[in-house]
Amino acid sequence: MKKLFCSAALAVFAAMDICHAQSVRMLESEELEEVLYGQEVDIPAFKGYEFTDRDGTWDVVLCERPYRVVEGDTLRNAIAAFCFVQDHGGYLKKWEFSDVLLGAGEEDSRERDLLFWTRYARFEDLDGDGLADPLLVYASLSGDGEEGNIARINIHLYHKQERITVQAVESVLDEGRSLRFSKGYTVLPPSIKQQLDELLEKIRKDRGVLLKDG
Repeated sequence: MKKLFCSAALAVFAAMDICHAQSVRMLESEELEEVLYGQEVDIPAFKGYEFTDRDGTWDVVLCERPYRVVEGDTLRNAIAAFCFVQDHGGYLKKWEFSDVLLGAGEEDSRERDLLFWTRYARFEDLDGDGLADPLLVYASLSGDGEEGNIARINIHLYHKQERITVQAVESVLDEGRSLRFSKGYTVLPPSIKQQLDELLEKIRKDRGVLLKDG
């Protein structure tokens, strides 16, 4: 009887951890301002997410800097993401990353736009350890004037606060294409690797890209 009780209790606590890590909501504009108040962020924020896991409540803020409007479309030349944990009524920054257009400012810039693909963003517990594994995807469009021609795709995954990246370069030339995984990828739990593989396949189908070497 005692063993049954302990097993049931462990199952309940495990379920609670998973539930916590899957509690995600969008931040309102006023909340975005509150999270970023006093922080060194020089790129306009456009979207934020709040989620909870066994380590606390977290806020991820996405930023994009518009620099030009072409035929009604706003183009961006820089992106950034910031993650904060709520701490005693404040917000403590835990990680961040940023990127800019390749060749930005050059007359024949290799890229014309840089943006987050928020439809692929995830803030869930991907391996059942009770901790959220934030995953963000962004891409750049080439500067050759062809709308929608993808130049780069980057995936950033944070597992136990360590960043793992997948970086892809698209090209019409075999030698111009590449797909690179950071070192941390090799030690990821199999369940997370599988989900990353599934994400890559989904992006291939959705965006018509190859995502491969050569």
